This record gives sequence, structure tokens and C-alpha cells, in this order.
Amino acid sequence: MQHARFGGNECQTGEREEEDCNWEKDGCDSCTYKGNTYHPLDVVERNECFYKICKDEEAFESNKCERGPFSQEDCADDETYIPPNPNNLTEAIVNNCCGRCERIPCKPVTEKKTVNFTDCGPVTIDLTYCKGSCGTSFSGVMSFPSSSSDNFVLGSSCKCCTGDVNYSTAEIICVGVAKTISVPTYSNCRCDMPCQRIPSLE
Repeated sequence: MQHARFGGNECQTGEREEEDCNWEKDGCDSCTYKGNTYHPLDVVERNECFYKICKDEEAFESNKCERGPFSQEDCADDETYIPPNPNNLTEAIVNNCCGRCERIPCKPVTEKKTVNFTDCGPVTIDLTYCKGSCGTSFSGVMSFPSSSSDNFVLGSSCKCCTGDVNYSTAEIICVGVAKTISVPTYSNCRCDMPCQRIPSLE
């Protein structure tokens, strides 16, 4: 038997790592998988990248990731974590049995935001805006001079996540009184080139 929690170190027959329980002792928890009886957290199947761990009479996948992203915490703010796929072992091996971080595409996102109005106090409203990655930006030499007397041609290349702005109305309660406000809403989010600063509306 092997214990997944401690990296699958070898155990003697009838023994468990860090456990007082053994096969013969009454009252031990058991876990059944494909007709065989195991202790909870026993490794019941394995391959190059994945363990199957017995728990609550089911087998749960656990990967052997050691070098690479393991969760969303390992990815940047504009990235999302994609776990390794047990059904695609070849790809998992290429990624060191780890997941990968993918840039979030430019798309509409709706979140609840609390706005502190001076005349109403804090009010929670739904705001929809464009958010996501549009690839790598670049500033530098765009082309080389044809002769030593010419200058390098400099430039920039960038795309920004933007969209069309429309306004909708939202009803809020302002000091016990209903009030209608105008709320900007983004749609048709896309990566536009070049980046342009959107002026503030008066």
C-alpha cells in the first residue's frame, strides 16, 4: 500500500503511514473502489502524472505537479488557471504534470460595486465593463535604417480591451427615497489598436 498524502512512500503489508489503524483492527474506516477495499486516501491507481485516491467510496484525481502552476494563486491577475487533463496524459507530461496559466480573453465582466455617493451614502450597483488580455504590447525599433546616415524608425504596437459604451438606468434608495441614476455599461468587448484613452464624461 501507499499513502498519497506523503508522496506515496512504500509501506509494509497491513501498515499505514502516520496511522494507528491497520487492516486487522476493528473500527477502521474503509473505502471501496472497483470491488476492492482500501483505507481512505490510499492510492488505488496511478500513471506518470496522476494518482487516484480513495475517499468516501470514490476515487479522486490528484496530480504530481512539482514544477509549474498548481492553482489560480500561481497565475497573474490577467490569467486563469487551467488544471491538467487526466484524459490527455501526453499534454500533462509536456507540462510537467502541472496545469497552465492562460490569459483571460477580452470579454464583458459584471461585478457588484459599492459606490459612496456624498448625498446617499454607500450604494451597491451592478457594473459591466470590458476586461481581459489583448496580447503583448511593444515599443521600440520598428525598422532598421538602410544607410548609416539614416535614423532608426521607432514605434509602438499595442491593443487594448475596450468596447461600446451604453447607459442604462438603475434605481437606488437614497436616504429612504427611490432615485434613478444613469449607469455606464460596456458591450461588444474587443481588442482595439492602437490604445486610446477614453475621456471622462462630465
